[in-house]
Amino acid sequence: MRIRLNVRLLIGTLLVLALAGTGIHFLHAYQIKRNAGLLLKQVDRAVEEGKPDLAATLLDWYLTFEPTDTEALAKHGLLLEKLARTPAARDRAILKLEDALRRDPGRTDVRYRLAICLLSQGKARYPAAIKHLQALQPVWPEPGEIEHTIGWSLQGLGDYPQAVEWFRKAIAKSPSRLASYAIQAEILKEQLDQAEEADQVMDQMVAANANWHRAYLERARFRQKAGQVKEADQDIARGLELAPE
Repeated sequence: MRIRLNVRLLIGTLLVLALAGTGIHFLHAYQIKRNAGLLLKQVDRAVEEGKPDLAATLLDWYLTFEPTDTEALAKHGLLLEKLARTPAARDRAILKLEDALRRDPGRTDVRYRLAICLLSQGKARYPAAIKHLQALQPVWPEPGEIEHTIGWSLQGLGDYPQAVEWFRKAIAKSPSRLASYAIQAEILKEQLDQAEEADQVMDQMVAANANWHRAYLERARFRQKAGQVKEADQDIARGLELAPE
């Protein structure tokens, strides 16, 4: 017995199956988009309600649906960095922030938090952090902050001459940044054996902030440590005169 093949019926059946498959595919894609959109709304709500841990978890789920969403990846990394309390948690945040930065190198907020997170992981990560900070230096809005942080990092690495130079750059941009004077003077005196230059730095600090009581008290602390008791007492007295009630 011969079985005759109905070509028209076969072609019609294949077309119906193909169209059904395409429809299922697009329905599935629509459902994914819809679920992802709902997750993003829940993320925003969690952030507004002060629940960053929940927001980070929801973003993790969202990124399984939308792994190419750079903005969400950056937000996830920033949340993880904010929540990190252990080296392992900070390492996870670093990986997310690095991924976001590779996709969008112009995200200065991501680069800064990545640098700070790297610094918190120990001296072995300082060189990588410094590179990110140097990239931020020309565009960072807070005067002297990047320069001060680089100086602090170089001090930690034991590169004292370069640390001094970066603290000088910080002071040039922000003469009221007292910590830059104080750490620079400490390095000059204790690590580079330049006591006279250290005294000059502290005098420069007071001259640039002559009406600020904290400048006198900071120099008093430095002078007390150096055994200059009389001069330290004079600074304390002047600082108290200028201090607010």
